[in-house]
Amino acid sequence: MLKTKPSSMPTTLLLVLVFSGCGDLLLAFDEFIFGVVAFLLAQLSYAGVFRHHWQGFYNRWYLRVLLLIYMLVMM
Repeated sequence: MLKTKPSSMPTTLLLVLVFSGCGDLLLAFDEFIFGVVAFLLAQLSYAGVFRHHWQGFYNRWYLRVLLLIYMLVMM
């Protein structure tokens, strides 16, 4: 039988959904600052979940250039 290390990804994704739901709920009750903080925590949790997928991003200079161009156009 194949033995693998258990992943914490499902737990972290559940945490992200809870933070996002709390952000929606807090904004619905006009608690703007707390809602924004909840969304910030959700975004930081997303970054933690998907950080291992971005390891090759630094070697791809053309993606960085495209992202920079996109950001400048959007500004």
